[in-house]
Amino acid sequence: VKSTRLRSVNGEQIIMPNANLLSSRVRNFTRLQERRVLLPISVSQETSREQLERIPGLIRALIEAQANTRFERAHFSRIAPMSFDFEVVYHVTTPDYQRHMDILHAFNLGLIDAFEKQDIALAFPAQRLVLDERSDAELGAHRRAPLDTSERPERP
Repeated sequence: VKSTRLRSVNGEQIIMPNANLLSSRVRNFTRLQERRVLLPISVSQETSREQLERIPGLIRALIEAQANTRFERAHFSRIAPMSFDFEVVYHVTTPDYQRHMDILHAFNLGLIDAFEKQDIALAFPAQRLVLDERSDAELGAHRRAPLDTSERPERP
């Protein structure tokens, strides 16, 4: 059986039959010239319209402040059940993965600082419980009586 030997990022040797390589998609990162980064950012639904309008500019400034980057876009892309979502796309103009992670690290710290200054909160998964303080009379037909399990018929 003809095979190809590859080295993983962990240093282990991987031996693959050539038939597997021919039927698979192969990504050659050594020929990568730049990285496209797609970054979702979610903010609290307590964020005002004015704050939402400022967020793309804040993001653009943070990306453009980093060397080896090219900003593409930042858009308010979705109103989710618990957040307002933005989609950010930028390019790292070097194939160096370490540089990509350094840029992302600096961007995230800068975003937290900028959001704190603008009083913008990042979203987090949560559920709201709204307590209804109306009386039983006010609730009327909307309230069901509790089920008395002692009167439940036996199942055959």
